Amino acid sequence: MEFLKDYEFALQYHPGKANVVADALSRKPRGRLSALRCALYRDLITLSEFDWRQQVGGSTVLLGRLSVRSPWIPRVVEAQMRDPWIQTRKGEISTGPSPHWTIGADGGLRLNGRLAVPKDV
Repeated sequence: MEFLKDYEFALQYHPGKANVVADALSRKPRGRLSALRCALYRDLITLSEFDWRQQVGGSTVLLGRLSVRSPWIPRVVEAQMRDPWIQTRKGEISTGPSPHWTIGADGGLRLNGRLAVPKDV
């Protein structure tokens, strides 16, 4: 087993802020996170200024809805239509249930709930 005493080296200590490289590597990038939090806070303040409710006969009706969808999912499902291997799997599923493979509501083939990506540019 080798020891540090077997090597020739000089140990140098840089106190406090003199060791800029180690200081930069040991800190988390909080600037980006704080900027994101500030932007989110400003957006929430702006949204809170609007009256999002409508009174109808004494009950409250929600007027807004937010849904987020990936633009890639319809493109992948469309590309699955051109992949013969995926079409074979879909045919197998239609003849009998599979424990791992499913066809989603959008028509896309999924393995354990994850969208199968075809070999297509």
